[in-house]
Amino acid sequence: MPQQFNGRDSILAIINTLAQGIVKYQEPETGVWWQVTDQNNRKGNYLESSASSLFVYFLCKAVNKGYIPAEYQAAAQRGFNGLIKTFIKEEPDGSYTITNCCAVAGLGGKGNRDGSFAYYVGEPVIENDPKSVGAFILAAIEYEKLTSQNNENE
Repeated sequence: MPQQFNGRDSILAIINTLAQGIVKYQEPETGVWWQVTDQNNRKGNYLESSASSLFVYFLCKAVNKGYIPAEYQAAAQRGFNGLIKTFIKEEPDGSYTITNCCAVAGLGGKGNRDGSFAYYVGEPVIENDPKSVGAFILAAIEYEKLTSQNNENE
């Protein structure tokens, strides 16, 4: 986003507010996030990979671009390490699986898509959903940039 971009300050304010909120709800033990982000250990809630991967991607990218303070790097690293430890498993054939993917969730349309806690935790949990795989790849790319920049600066 160029310095002269009209509205840049407003967008950066939103990015910083979003970063604060994301870090506020980061699960302290694992470094990842819950399916219903603000309901942590509520019965039925679970640690979810697609949103966690997107949050890590966002934090890494925003630090890499200088949109948020470098202090957020610790949360980004904790999140990426949490993705690996919590959701990535190596299969016997040497391939990898990403677990705890919400199959689908949205609002409106047919069915009971009411945005309630019960709705979100009641959706199927699957492996290797493209939303999780793609988000994890984006997170890994930005994480690599983040850690490469730090190694170059040392």
